[in-house]
Order: sequence, then C-alpha cells, then structure tokens
Amino acid sequence: MALNLVVAAATALVLVNTVVYARELFGGSNADVALALACFGAGSMVIALAAPRILDRAPDRTLMGTGEAPVITATMA
Repeated sequence: MALNLVVAAATALVLVNTVVYARELFGGSNADVALALACFGAGSMVIALAAPRILDRAPDRTLMGTGEAPVITATMA
C-alpha cells in the first residue's frame, strides 16, 4: 500500500509540475509540455518493458525497493 502512495505522489507531481516548469520556468509552449510528458511516458515504458527481465533475476520487492528510494528522495527535494 505504501508503494502505491509513493507512485501516486510522484505521478501527481510530474503531471502538475511539468506544466509549471515547461511553461513558466522555461518559457515553453504547449508542444514543450507535450514533449516533456512524452519523455516521462517513454521512461515509464522502458521500465515496464525491462521489468520482466529484471524480475527473472531479482525478487519483486527488490525491484520495487530500488525504484522506491530515488522516487522518495526526489519527491522530498
């Protein structure tokens, strides 16, 4: 349950702050917001496609814990 909270919080921060960063901070357009969100989605797809191979070698809790630590650190920053 705690891992779901971590993922939900990180996703919410990305969805909300991407617009703010791309438009206001960097002075971008709507296309820049779309590109930033596409990059986030591409990264998610890379992990989703790599996860089965990783899970053949490591337990699922290890994989989730490895992803959880940087997400929590980045969220707190």
